Amino acid sequence: MWMAVAASVITFLVTLAATELVEAGSSPVAATPALTFEDAGVDVPTLSRRCDKALETARSFADAIRATAPASIDELLTRVNDIDVALGVGAFASLLSEVHPDEKMRDAATSCYLGIDQFATRLYLDRAFYERSAAFGTAAAADRLAQRRYEKLLEDFERSGIGLATAELRGHAQSISDEIDELSTNFSHKLASDTRTFSCAADDADTLAGLDPAFVAAHTTDGVVTITTDYPDTTHVYKYGRSAELRRTMYGLSRSRGAPENLATLQRVLELRWEWAQLLGWPHYAAYATATKMIGTAEHADTFTRGVANITAAAAEEETERLRRLKRADLGLAEGAPVDIEAYDWSYYATQLRAREYALNATELSHYFRYENAREGVLRAAARLFHLRFERRTGVPTWHEAVEVYDVFWASGGDGGGGDSDAGGGGGPIGRIYLDMHPRADKYKHAAQFTVRDGVAGVQLPEGCLVTNFPLEGPMEHSQVTTFFHEFGHLMHHVVGGQGQRWKLFSGVATEWDFVEAPSQMLEEWALDEETLRSFATHDATGAPIPRELLAALRRAAVFGRAVSTRQQMYYAQVSLQLHMRDPTVPGFDAEAVAAELAAAFSPYPPVGGFTHFVANFGHLMGYSAIYYTYMWSEAIAQAMLQPFKRAGFYDPSTSLRYRDLVLRPGGALPAASLLYSFLGEPPSLDALHRWLRGGE
Repeated sequence: MWMAVAASVITFLVTLAATELVEAGSSPVAATPALTFEDAGVDVPTLSRRCDKALETARSFADAIRATAPASIDELLTRVNDIDVALGVGAFASLLSEVHPDEKMRDAATSCYLGIDQFATRLYLDRAFYERSAAFGTAAAADRLAQRRYEKLLEDFERSGIGLATAELRGHAQSISDEIDELSTNFSHKLASDTRTFSCAADDADTLAGLDPAFVAAHTTDGVVTITTDYPDTTHVYKYGRSAELRRTMYGLSRSRGAPENLATLQRVLELRWEWAQLLGWPHYAAYATATKMIGTAEHADTFTRGVANITAAAAEEETERLRRLKRADLGLAEGAPVDIEAYDWSYYATQLRAREYALNATELSHYFRYENAREGVLRAAARLFHLRFERRTGVPTWHEAVEVYDVFWASGGDGGGGDSDAGGGGGPIGRIYLDMHPRADKYKHAAQFTVRDGVAGVQLPEGCLVTNFPLEGPMEHSQVTTFFHEFGHLMHHVVGGQGQRWKLFSGVATEWDFVEAPSQMLEEWALDEETLRSFATHDATGAPIPRELLAALRRAAVFGRAVSTRQQMYYAQVSLQLHMRDPTVPGFDAEAVAAELAAAFSPYPPVGGFTHFVANFGHLMGYSAIYYTYMWSEAIAQAMLQPFKRAGFYDPSTSLRYRDLVLRPGGALPAASLLYSFLGEPPSLDALHRWLRGGE
């Protein structure tokens, strides 16, 4: 059933998109090569002035639209685009609120982007502004791209609540939106600041058994070892720590971050989202959230996630039983004796199994991955794949001394044969990227790509920032290298998709949200490609490239755990979805109880009891709300897009250029289904996902 639903949704979308693909035009606008980059080293007064100026400018543009009716749709859209560009500083402020080391700057940045969000909400609830915008009725814009932008403008009005009957109701919608923004920010900032620690004596051999001596030494001060809930620490403990009690303790600390404050915050956000959906006529917030996505409805998302969970259930149980055998042997239990693989057991026993059954020595493997060589490998792979060139910039002001800056160029000095370039063909930069890659206090705790600026032709070049928490020194896990490739995929989508964009709304990663992860998930495959890895993975002592035998073991072992991982992802997707489909205002509603109920149905791990508070640190509940399913939906698309590369080669110039220019470069100028159709030439098959879920390549 789920395969039929997914296939029918994708086929329907692609059928519609095929027509739009022919009719649509990108209408690139020639740009000046003299565009300047963001000043990323601003202080509090400077940022505050820029935010005030942005609001003043946007307000004046909006006032002008109200005062004088635009003569055409295109004139209206140009004025709206000016507002969008002026408010763009909010994205940069959002980044600073997550990564800046100074609390006063984080507070100022938070105030800035919340103020901009609130202004935008008010604008799209303003009847006078709406009536000017909607006055054109059925008139057509000058071209298909402008028409698409106009339709998106009217859709934004509708989804903001402009149709509410009275000013009082629209004001209430404004207050709901503002409160959700503030609470979501509080939730995220609580997670960033809530780093928990475990300490023990440096000579506590039982507790520290299995951990790398270099890891222990790096975490030792005055005879005390302190391990944090930052994920480089927890990853190492889960993977190598022989002490089940240490693994359990770190899991409990990590999965309790944000509590108890975030539990109350989440409850209020769920109540407000429910009220918002009811106010706008939706049955629940999940219906509202999925309506503009490829999948179309919450019911389709539910069917899809349940189907994926079901198809992997038997394989997940088989994988888990293989680990139970190892744990029984560890505990001296008889074959067949009941034993659970806890969530904090999985990585430890999976590492052992991969060593025994796939000849993959995780410790040996880690000698080949360090941050510097991984960075160079990712940059080199991206340069080849996307036909780009990266130049390191020093002396550029940023928010922290550890931030690295690179300017991005077309490899040929023009655009690599793909059409018009914002560099004007003169070989100038087409964008800039920032790498903020290592842990520090009060910094965003996970991995993500943030917008610094969206590219707008003739106005500004795209700039993006990659934020992770990889170790600055010492070994990296291969999983972290995979994450590096994944997040860099978002960064390249932002830069390449920011070229020649007339409308800011369509710049960069601007497709439907359930397509957004597909390019990045596809790029994860390059982290297993032999040619790619041997180009940068060298031994930390000898400098020798990673042996082919070790790479072969890595590729074989990578399949193990896919079913369990997928089941856990479907658990997260169901938590995300069900919390937004159920009424949180009914007496007794408890988000943690819902998560526990869904864990029993979907999670491959047994319940962990009351010592964790998962939903308090499930950050995606804020930004993604009901649509965490998008990761697996995007995986289906990623596997389909990967097939031409598997046939032609991962660095085949023709395939890579077509992918860059047909999938990434349009940004949001076309529906995601159109991008797929243009690259694949047919509706994507789900066969590749089916093979991947069953352990194939």
